[in-house]
Amino acid sequence: MSLTESGLYLISQSRQVDIAIFAAPSRSPFIDYREITQMRFPLVVAPELLDRPAPDMNKEDLARHPQVVVKSTDEKSPDVGLLQQAPKWFVTDMSTKKVLVLAGLGWGRLPDHMMAADIARGALVDLEVMGDVTLPICLTKRAGFNLGVVGQRIRSHFRSRFGDDPVTKNPAVQGVYYGGKT
Repeated sequence: MSLTESGLYLISQSRQVDIAIFAAPSRSPFIDYREITQMRFPLVVAPELLDRPAPDMNKEDLARHPQVVVKSTDEKSPDVGLLQQAPKWFVTDMSTKKVLVLAGLGWGRLPDHMMAADIARGALVDLEVMGDVTLPICLTKRAGFNLGVVGQRIRSHFRSRFGDDPVTKNPAVQGVYYGGKT
């Protein structure tokens, strides 16, 4: 499970977790969300996989190489940014995805913080060919569930830091966030 789907599962179905923080590309009506930040997911590739200079790469060039995809176990989770004509490597976590991309076995999107150093040292190249993707990182809890003392303190901390926002009203919005927009 990825961070996103494990968070969704643990909050909404297992009832083993009262509060969680995870990337929320879509919204469930069973969870209350409070966006606390956003995270950029650039498309990256190892330099040896480039058929031409990075600025000249296009979707057809990418389609000749496998796309590395973290496959969701949540059947309602959207498959975001798949290039249909590209072969796929399906993995279960971001660390495995990073290993495959660094090894030149495919390309894909990884969180900025996971590969910024690899881009800086030239081990990965940030490609603009499929646009930028930014996802909201949300503090979440089950809708209609009253948090205990510790959970309330955590939510209070984020409320005092970021203020009240409409995300906490549980809009059950379906869709994917690109550059902070639905």
